[in-house]
Amino acid sequence: MSFNKIVSLTKIFLKNSFQNTKLNTKTKNNKIANTVLYMFLFIYIASIVGAFSYKIISDLVAIKQEAVFLGLFFFIIAAFIMFQSIFSCMNVFYFSKDIEFVLPLPLSAKEILIAKFNVILITEYIMELMIGIVPLAIYGILTGAGILYYITAIIFLIIFPILPLLLISFLVMLVMCFGKLTKKKDSFQVIATIIIIVFAMGISMLSSNTSEITDEQMMQNILNANGMVTIIQDYFITLKPTINALTTNNIITILLETTKVIGITFVAYLIFILLGQKLYFKGAIGNLVGGKTKTNKKINIERAYNQKKVGNSYVKKELKILFRNPTFFTQCVLPPILMPILFIGIFLFAGNNDAEAQLDLNSIFSSNIYSTITVCVLIGVTQFFNMMIYISATAISRDGGNAIFTKYIPISLYKQFIYKAMPNVILSAVTVFTVLAMYFYIIPQTSIIFLIAVFIISVILNIIHSYIGLIVDLKRPKLEWDTEYAVVKQNMNLVFPMGFALITIGIIALLGVLLYRLDYKITLLILFVLFGGMAYIIDRYVYKNQVSLFKKII
Repeated sequence: MSFNKIVSLTKIFLKNSFQNTKLNTKTKNNKIANTVLYMFLFIYIASIVGAFSYKIISDLVAIKQEAVFLGLFFFIIAAFIMFQSIFSCMNVFYFSKDIEFVLPLPLSAKEILIAKFNVILITEYIMELMIGIVPLAIYGILTGAGILYYITAIIFLIIFPILPLLLISFLVMLVMCFGKLTKKKDSFQVIATIIIIVFAMGISMLSSNTSEITDEQMMQNILNANGMVTIIQDYFITLKPTINALTTNNIITILLETTKVIGITFVAYLIFILLGQKLYFKGAIGNLVGGKTKTNKKINIERAYNQKKVGNSYVKKELKILFRNPTFFTQCVLPPILMPILFIGIFLFAGNNDAEAQLDLNSIFSSNIYSTITVCVLIGVTQFFNMMIYISATAISRDGGNAIFTKYIPISLYKQFIYKAMPNVILSAVTVFTVLAMYFYIIPQTSIIFLIAVFIISVILNIIHSYIGLIVDLKRPKLEWDTEYAVVKQNMNLVFPMGFALITIGIIALLGVLLYRLDYKITLLILFVLFGGMAYIIDRYVYKNQVSLFKKII
């Protein structure tokens, strides 16, 4: 195994993953504008995360439970990385187009495996940087931590993500070993992704089961300073030593706990490499020769050439591309569908194990069924889940070189804009419905008319987000790509849906504070007029500027 080969391979894979579209003569101005825009989004996201962290840490410090924040923080980081890497590992390890060029080269499975793992790890570090630095810095300030804490925190931000990523990577390789047994490679990718997600959900639910802790033990843990940490620190093998290292000023303890985490991670890494080199080639080669990705089907001429409405046909075409392409399906369709189901599953599982907690939660909601706060919370939750819908933000980029098709067909660009935004609206409406159905399950006495009103406002917001996402993709299309994965994962346009969703949640939270004394019906009316007016303004902007919006498609 050559270290130089691994470094070179990592650089090549990174370059392929983060390749940029060729820019025009205004490259310098574009780079400056992009840098300013990304910095603004990063600062905004960091500000939102920081504000929540400040509130939580302040409350925990007041009751001497500040260490609980560290436990929750790293537990969330682990869960976030595991969920994110499910989609990344499938595509980077097995479905990137560089595989067919790399496998015939005189490279060992170890070298390819380590290089590809490095690419995924670097991607996760970028995401961790956006959400991880600020909370830990705020914790250090509010608890009066010394320089030793900050050094330790940086070390653990680097080390901690490796273990959950190793776990998911190994699961992916294990499942993909069966890829050569099927001739339907595309379907297998989707099914394999779902299997891994279900398995990860099972681990999450089992780890969240605290039914073995008695009420007396629970209360004792809460009464002891920082005792609540014991409830969560056993969920992940490196979580407890991480918390111990960050909550002590003893340099010996820090060194011991850091060594323990490094040792566990190193052993897991060695096991991953030893087992992975035997599994990886088997799955990668099986994926290449496992069968045809498409099968020719007989066409029913009468049905195929029946006269249909142009709009319906166009939207169906967009949906078929999303659902038939396994990369687009697993990256754009599955996350927004599975995330609400994941939360609902964990909630129901936890509720079955803790009837009193379920009853308390029910009573809290029951006392505020119809209020401005309830309206804002429900809409805010729907927008939180919809920040993971990337359909509009990649609608043009997914077409690649075929995007020029929009200029040749006899349909106005404005109508095509609407048709391309519709799949995003449809999928987001499904997510909103799932969230409201969960709320209705908790509070069955909720009025259907109330839920319909919330649904309509949420869908209007989703239309706005769909339009904005598509405008961004038209302004910054990624039309030159070698793999579908690069379009939907290594595409900086995906930052915008998250940024817009967080801005929307911030606006809704502000309105909730300003309007909380008003009757909920007035609040619903105000939100309907406000967001409906915004949707109309954006729609008129698109109509008047349809030609200039599509000018980068050449």
